[in-house]
Amino acid sequence: MNKFLILTAAVAAAVGNASAGSIQTQIDLTKANLSGSNAATGLNGSTTTNWVERNYSSIMFDSATYTAPMSMVAVPVSPYMGYVAVPPTGGTTSGTLSTNYSGSSIQFNMLNDACGLVNACNGARGSDNYWTAPVNSNPTMGMTSALTIPIGIFDVTDLWTVLQNEYGLSGVNDTSVQFNWGSTATTADGPSVTVNLSNASNSGMSGQIRSAVLCGDSNVVTSCALDAIGQISPYSVATGTGTGVGQIGIFTSNLLNAPYNNMLGGSSNYTGSSSGTVALDDQGFFFNGLNEDKFLVNIKIMENVGQQNVSSTALTAVTVDSTPEPASIWLGVTGLVMAVGASRVRRRRRGAE
Repeated sequence: MNKFLILTAAVAAAVGNASAGSIQTQIDLTKANLSGSNAATGLNGSTTTNWVERNYSSIMFDSATYTAPMSMVAVPVSPYMGYVAVPPTGGTTSGTLSTNYSGSSIQFNMLNDACGLVNACNGARGSDNYWTAPVNSNPTMGMTSALTIPIGIFDVTDLWTVLQNEYGLSGVNDTSVQFNWGSTATTADGPSVTVNLSNASNSGMSGQIRSAVLCGDSNVVTSCALDAIGQISPYSVATGTGTGVGQIGIFTSNLLNAPYNNMLGGSSNYTGSSSGTVALDDQGFFFNGLNEDKFLVNIKIMENVGQQNVSSTALTAVTVDSTPEPASIWLGVTGLVMAVGASRVRRRRRGAE
């Protein structure tokens, strides 16, 4: 085949892939990266003040179990294949979940840190699977807070989160996400946009975030009937607030919907529930060309209420889609040109011999 045609096709593919936002990056949410030695240097801009890591089985899913028909064994609900709620002390398990958007697979690396307390993996708590906002046990006082996560990626086209609420009242705004852009990967000197997420209602379809425990017997467990246990909207448009205001499309889908028929946890919201599911959902934020010439320096997950049995935002994973920087695109194209040129030189030399 004509080498010029090969080169032309390769260049078109390189530019086409770039324009399609083909680079997918799973953000490291481990303790070591967000609150360990890396964070202590200030290089990645993360802050985890008052936020803590917790376990799916014992905390977010409130020790929900499922006993299969004709079985006498109550099995803890598992969020993904290979999950171990209580691994050996200091051990971890790992896994992934994914969603499909417009024919592409968005992969989430599930957080599973070693246990945060001495010998905790041999106790009731288990391994650390998600970051959760602090709460105040005083019913008249909240505890607002933000978890800052470094991104440092140029021309981000869309960003995906796995966000839930440990409780979450129906139809209100408990959680906000702030996006901060800048001139370099670590300098947030550009626009800042905040998107307020709406909780799902207790029935029907609405909102972008909901409770992790979806009671199926809310007619009996009346406290659960107040929570965001309905379906989330598959698509919505939010107008951000801040210095870089723009409309941001939000796609949502369900990653996990696992049944339970026994609730052993201590949350008063779900006491007595014997029917329902536990859920994990994703949220895809599409920037529609907003600040495409800048770095997305970091994002902030903000808990706006922070009250026990009312609201506690929970974050499991973050995945970013981006377009390569122009320099990297043309560096690849230049390499293709040089490769084709070198091939022609070798062919001419062989012909001369």
